[in-house]
Order: sequence, then structure tokens, then C-alpha cells
Amino acid sequence: MEPNLVFHTYTRVIEQSLLRLVYKKLVKTAGLHYIKLHGLRHAFASILLSEGANLFYVSKQLGHSSINIASNVYGHFIAAEGNRAVDLLDFATPKAYQNALKLLKYL
Repeated sequence: MEPNLVFHTYTRVIEQSLLRLVYKKLVKTAGLHYIKLHGLRHAFASILLSEGANLFYVSKQLGHSSINIASNVYGHFIAAEGNRAVDLLDFATPKAYQNALKLLKYL
């Protein structure tokens, strides 16, 4: 049976159990609250999206095959994005308004 492998260096393979053991010791030594390694992945995505990071970027960083996966899992962290997008109108340049008015003529 193959061991559960996380990743490898050019010289050796690192098993999940060893990685978890080292991680737990580092967290304890640093006096930090323990979060499972997979929890760090969720924290990474959640924090970035809550701060307005692009969903496509976060999805790629997580290695998802589709942006839909990130949207389904983390969509609630970007729900307030609509409000931020509307707030951008407060900072729109006069040229942006003129371009919008030109487009409205064709509707």
C-alpha cells in the first residue's frame, strides 16, 4: 500500500503524518491556536475573498479545476461584493460617465 503523500522535494518524499507532526510542533512552539492544515486552506480563501480578492485568482491558487467550485464553497464570503461594486460609482471619473451616457443612446 502506498503511503499518503502530500508533496515531495527533489530528494525525498514527505508523508502526511510527518508533515502534520512537524506542523503541530511548530504551532505549539509558537503558542498559536491549532487549526488543521486543511483549515488553513479554507482560512486562506475566506480571508482573501472577504477582503475583496478576485474569485478567479483564489480559485486558481486553490488548484480548483473550475471557478464554480470556489463559488459554491466560498460564495457567501463574496456576497457583500455587490455593495462594494456600487460604491465604485462614487469614484467614477467624468469620462466614465460620458462613456456610459453614449452607450445609453443606443438602448
